[in-house]
Amino acid sequence: MIPDFARYLVRHVRNAAAAVAVLLGLATPLLLLAQDNNPGDCAVNEKSAAGNCPAEEVTATQPQPVVYPLDWAPMEEVPPALRTRECLICKGRYLDPLADEDTSVNPEEVDISALAESTELQGDMVRFTGGVDIAQGYRRFKGDEAEINRKTGEAVLSGNVTLREPGILLQGQRAEIFSKTDEASLADSEFVIHTDHLQGTADLLERDPDGLIHIHNGAFSYCPPGDNDWNIQAREVELDLEEGLGVARNARVNVAGFPILYTPWLQFPLDDRRRTGLLWPDFGNDSTGGIDITVPIYFNLAPEYDALYSPRYIQERGLNHELKLRYLNKYLGYWTVGGAYMNSDDRYKSEVPDTRSNDRWLAIVRQDGLFEQRWRSHINYSKASDIDYMKDLETSSLTAQRRTSLPQLASLDYLGENWLVNLDVAQFQPLAEDIQD
Repeated sequence: MIPDFARYLVRHVRNAAAAVAVLLGLATPLLLLAQDNNPGDCAVNEKSAAGNCPAEEVTATQPQPVVYPLDWAPMEEVPPALRTRECLICKGRYLDPLADEDTSVNPEEVDISALAESTELQGDMVRFTGGVDIAQGYRRFKGDEAEINRKTGEAVLSGNVTLREPGILLQGQRAEIFSKTDEASLADSEFVIHTDHLQGTADLLERDPDGLIHIHNGAFSYCPPGDNDWNIQAREVELDLEEGLGVARNARVNVAGFPILYTPWLQFPLDDRRRTGLLWPDFGNDSTGGIDITVPIYFNLAPEYDALYSPRYIQERGLNHELKLRYLNKYLGYWTVGGAYMNSDDRYKSEVPDTRSNDRWLAIVRQDGLFEQRWRSHINYSKASDIDYMKDLETSSLTAQRRTSLPQLASLDYLGENWLVNLDVAQFQPLAEDIQD
């Protein structure tokens, strides 16, 4: 990231004459270009047509781009093509200004362009003041001031520091970069990972020589900026953007500002690659059970099969265990087998005291197959412990297609050249007392 900027200046700024050449070569053309082509500069500097500004440009105005905190845009500003399910739920999304940047070229192979209002050279120190704007390929860096130590290779940006790459935004008040080790740190920081709808804060952000990002005393959430319905606080978080994995240690889950869960270790994904680990928790609160928390654990067992275990705590009912297994075979087709079990539903016991058992469960089997383009099979089987199960315990990781009844179907087809033989077996489990089997 920024270490390339420091390394470039350290390598080229070896004496006063070289410093002047670099600064003039990088900063002056950019400054002149901005002054000559931006009507705002003419108005600010009180220029007229005689001062190389056309007369009509003195009063002309240009629409300014809308700037959102942490790149967050409300729903009405989000292009229709980007209005995903998460966007609709959160009433907005993060818009990455570098989303269309070409990431195929390594920034280390691209020249650096820099813009600053003033520069100063004192011994081994080179100072940029009045605002610093740096670009290197798809990377962008900004700050109020910057200092480069030519001898040690250390660079410091201070005041409203912004570091960007496609999909990543880091903001803070002070950034230190060490060109010899590629390390960097950012104090009092905020961060956004656009594609994962993830934002957070940290007392200190660090980038180590291996490119890992370490968050110290931080908090992160899927919620929009300023919305703290829930978040996860951790003493230390490690983000591996290359592998798409994050690990939080000494983590606490907060809902509406109150801690509800503690875990010494939590692994979470940063992209959609399949891997074993904890997935994002699901939080809710409703009149049928109170606080509802699900913490899914995904098991990537093999390319052709996997598993998802989702322990679910419901405040007024107890702990519900949900399990879903998936299997794919070219001969046997695609299978989903799952179930849920709750040992003694406390609320159900009080609502239906005459029931024989307070244990609640659900079983589901799905199958679709096509063998040699002739034999086609389909299974859709669901069964619940009682008629109120789907109303009380709508599962988070399993699906049952109907509310009035659960289907228990199986079919087998043989496809001829111009004909079809079909065998269907079907029955239903009613989910209402006034419906017969």
